[in-house]
Amino acid sequence: RRFPELRVLVAGGASRGAVEVMAEALRAGALPALRFLAMEGSHVVAGFPAALASGAPGLEELQLGECFVSTEAAGELAGAMRELPRLTRLSLPRVALSSDAVRTLLSGAR
Repeated sequence: RRFPELRVLVAGGASRGAVEVMAEALRAGALPALRFLAMEGSHVVAGFPAALASGAPGLEELQLGECFVSTEAAGELAGAMRELPRLTRLSLPRVALSSDAVRTLLSGAR
């Protein structure tokens, strides 16, 4: 069954492996209707933000609450922000980022 719009909330944390499986699904084109994604307490692995950019072109809102975002994943997230034309809201509540990761993310917001 195809959904015209998909909103996903991953609460309670997703393991590295689970996030990698989601990245594979995105790269395979399984979630083209994804408009909203909220992940809480998860590990944002390198490769996931790039998979979002290619596999969820209509993504409008991304929330990464209490997630671990590495500097490498932040770089990919900055690139994804530029490649997702409908992304209007990125929320990072209670996320600890290094100064390099913050600089990288801000570069993507331009």
